[in-house]
Amino acid sequence: MILTICIVYGLLGTISALPNTFGINQSHIVRSCFDEGCTHWVDTDGNRIESHAAGMLQSPVDKRWYWYGESKKTNSLSDHGVNCYSATDISGPWRNEGQVFHQQNITIAGQKGPFIVERPKVLYNTETKKFVMWFHLDTAGYHYRHAGIAISSTGAGPFHFSHAMQPDGIPSLDMSLFRDPVDGQAYFVRSCNNQYVGISRLTPDYLNSTGIITQHSVFEGMALFRHPNRTYYIITSHLTGWNPNPLTLFRAAGKTLDDPQWVNMGNPTDDKTSFNTQPTYVVSYTPSSGVPYFVYMADNWVHGGPNGLIDAAYVWLPFHFSNYSVTLQRQTAWDLNNPFVCEPMKGTRLALQPCDANAVGQQWDVPNNIMGPVKLDGTDLCVSHTLPGNNEVSLVLGDCLQNITFNYGKFVDSVSHRCWDVKWCGDHVCQPEVLQLYDCNGEHPNQEFSLNSLKQLVSKIDNKCISACS
Repeated sequence: MILTICIVYGLLGTISALPNTFGINQSHIVRSCFDEGCTHWVDTDGNRIESHAAGMLQSPVDKRWYWYGESKKTNSLSDHGVNCYSATDISGPWRNEGQVFHQQNITIAGQKGPFIVERPKVLYNTETKKFVMWFHLDTAGYHYRHAGIAISSTGAGPFHFSHAMQPDGIPSLDMSLFRDPVDGQAYFVRSCNNQYVGISRLTPDYLNSTGIITQHSVFEGMALFRHPNRTYYIITSHLTGWNPNPLTLFRAAGKTLDDPQWVNMGNPTDDKTSFNTQPTYVVSYTPSSGVPYFVYMADNWVHGGPNGLIDAAYVWLPFHFSNYSVTLQRQTAWDLNNPFVCEPMKGTRLALQPCDANAVGQQWDVPNNIMGPVKLDGTDLCVSHTLPGNNEVSLVLGDCLQNITFNYGKFVDSVSHRCWDVKWCGDHVCQPEVLQLYDCNGEHPNQEFSLNSLKQLVSKIDNKCISACS
């Protein structure tokens, strides 16, 4: 699989190199911004990157990467437009190309700005030799519900406004573009009046849509991508404004987007706020050595700093594909060239993984017939959890303050008297197989573990090991 125009398998996000820079030293370490207090990514001038709800494109003209996104989310719409950053590689450094599309360029008969300009996505049209931008175009209060189209001869712009429309005659809000890596067909994906998601093919010049070919449940923040095995996926969020919510990933059982037969795969983050993120794009990335994989690109809209939306930040995470599930894990730092090499850190959620004698994160120091913490071998991190308040308290890596007893195959918390538990979904183990603190019971063997000679904690439910690198 080759990275060409980036909307083929999805899109890519932002890579932070050092605590106060963004890729300036060509580091491939991604440091996502999950919570307040995180370090914001900056460009080559040292200024914060303001490119939200983004799209990314590798230009076939100059092979340079272009990152298009919304400008800073200030209270005044009059300054809002589309910023562009460019780099020779997605690891940066990212050069600010300026605001390549200004809302002042929008001229529509009977409509007066300022306008809302959101979720810009750009495709290169090999027939017309033009860079074509689509974006959600609206007015204050979100009553206009149009798509805007702008065109440029170069990846770095400027883009010139072409026209506004309601694609296929239907009010349009959150939107995205997708270019199929198999046949090159381009698609427009959007929330149709916040009633359902509609997918349409684009015309050969990418300036219009040709009618809805399939409908989906109501979602927003949608991002389409296609696996090398030709399966389509779409990752989406629910309609909760700027506030994060549980994501939903769908897989298409059908062979085309005319009849996708979407299958609900659940929330790949297994987190009620999806790590404070909302999808904007997914990209296929090929590391310097190794096989291609997908990167989830997202915005942390209101938890990136004390100023809320004005401190909007970015999160990139690698998709983990297994035989049974597709997951995203909260990884504060990970290597773009080695995305699945584990670096256990505080806050990592524990889950079951196939036992591997050489795997990092599967060896544990367990108290011998006495009460004490369960430590990840070779680290200062232990099995921890938040204060028990309900029946679903996640087990994570944390401080070594939890006293645990291990008797008759069960780990029991000394304060809450609850047991380590592999989350159960009615008649089977939930996917992904995450661990929690739950009321002790003997209904299923999902609370029973054994310690083997390799210091691995093996679950009786399916003989998998507790892992800090899930």
